[in-house]
Amino acid sequence: MKYFYLILILLAACATRKDELQETADLPDTMKITTQPDSVTTETSQDIVAIDESEEKLFTKIEAKKFLVDKVYYFPLTQEAYVWVGFKEGYDWKALDSVKVYADSIVYEDGETTRTRYPMQKAKEYFNLDLLDGISIFNESHVFQSQSKIKRIEYFQDVLGDQMIAILETPKTLKGEQFYGINGTTDFMSTLSSQVINDEKIRQSVIDFINQPSEYDWEFESTYIEPFNTTYSFYSFAAEGNSERSYIVESSDKGMIKLAETNNEYSIWELSPVKIQVNNHPVLLLWLGYPETDIEWYSPAVFDGSQFIITNDRIIDLTKFQINEEASN
Repeated sequence: MKYFYLILILLAACATRKDELQETADLPDTMKITTQPDSVTTETSQDIVAIDESEEKLFTKIEAKKFLVDKVYYFPLTQEAYVWVGFKEGYDWKALDSVKVYADSIVYEDGETTRTRYPMQKAKEYFNLDLLDGISIFNESHVFQSQSKIKRIEYFQDVLGDQMIAILETPKTLKGEQFYGINGTTDFMSTLSSQVINDEKIRQSVIDFINQPSEYDWEFESTYIEPFNTTYSFYSFAAEGNSERSYIVESSDKGMIKLAETNNEYSIWELSPVKIQVNNHPVLLLWLGYPETDIEWYSPAVFDGSQFIITNDRIIDLTKFQINEEASN
């Protein structure tokens, strides 16, 4: 059921191609597509500097107004990290057929996988590279790995389709199985741990609390998160009439509360906290998708004071959220 395919829609306009590529998709903004590094000048908030985690301070308030949270992928054979790249506003993913012709030299080829260098000048013209330079990378245990910079842009072809990626250069080899990245802020939490809990009593209590009839259960998972002393559970299912539903429920010693809901839209497949918080709640990185399709993507979810807002955009603009100043200090 879960085929990994990340649909790109990071959109914007380019005058030389705009007349040909007017169609705009309604799908989310974060979707899928050795040589010398290419230079890049994009929106960044800080210099590329190593972060010594032993010297981190506990930041309870995010000072930045705009920051990035995204899934970071890894090519183990070439030991390179990467993120998907989306188009500037005004284009949709169909534009790839027109602009891929500028890819010029094969970087890696193996069976059905081919990676081809894409000129940085053309990449800046068509693709949204904001906050991709200077990403701080963490592993699944929330341990800081390295701060990165863009090495080059590539046109990536595999069995799932053709997409664009940004190769991230790191001064250290990444250690872990899964990775995520943050940029635009260094207000990281000094401690964060999360553990998936397989407990049938928790599962049943959450389903009873949601109290919605299910025709078919897609996914259920609970994750205990420290230092919040809180369990976040998500439940994705097909309700009566095949209406797709997903809920996020917070459980603590104060009881249970629904903090997010999707109705007849995409479903939640996975939930993980990242090492920043807003309104005394962790920012979540969600794996989302449409059931029984290969359309899947990652998105942050930010607590606005009453519920988690699924942004469907890896760049979070805090000016669009209600921030509780007392809770953040």
